[in-house]
Amino acid sequence: MQVSYQRHFQPEFLYIRSAIASGEIGKLTSVTASLYQQWRQGSPGSWRANPAMSGGGFLMDSGSHIIDVLLWTTGLTPVEVKPQLHMHGSTVEIDTFTSIRFAEGQVAGLNLVGYSPCWHETFVFCGEEGGIFYDNGAITLRRLKQEPIVPELPKQETNQDKSFIDAIFGRHEVLVPGEFALKVVKLSEMIYQAAGYDPNAAVTDAGEEQPA
Repeated sequence: MQVSYQRHFQPEFLYIRSAIASGEIGKLTSVTASLYQQWRQGSPGSWRANPAMSGGGFLMDSGSHIIDVLLWTTGLTPVEVKPQLHMHGSTVEIDTFTSIRFAEGQVAGLNLVGYSPCWHETFVFCGEEGGIFYDNGAITLRRLKQEPIVPELPKQETNQDKSFIDAIFGRHEVLVPGEFALKVVKLSEMIYQAAGYDPNAAVTDAGEEQPA
């Protein structure tokens, strides 16, 4: 079994994970992860807007990939969340804004906006000695009072499809095992529970919203 989290194979995120682990920005202090997508406009009438099939809204769909990056690149363990949800008249949640506290002491902001005019993805990893800024594929390494650095990224060796076939043929181990999805699901459930939100109990009247 391999989870199709494609960012595990992209040079930008491989660099971020390696840079954090090697101390390029010192001890990590905070993370901000944001995704904007025109999800609300395209979901009505689809399986994505049916909580019985989707299990939730934007958080459970595109948002799962952002949560994966947040946890995979940092290795942090969430222990407390404080979310705000907005349904925008849908049967599933659309926008989610969550502050997260980790067991290791860091904090994070997770912003998932499904009611947006376009796709935009940003991550900011701040540490005691610098920060890594990711904006729609472009990465900048910043240190206090120094010029920004555009780092050299590793070459992409494989992808989520080829690596899965190679694992089947025994060429290497499964690179994204199910444990990554389990971590994402656990944090997603923490957010829903903290918000008092149950996708299956969402109202069907488009003119109302479930309090969250």
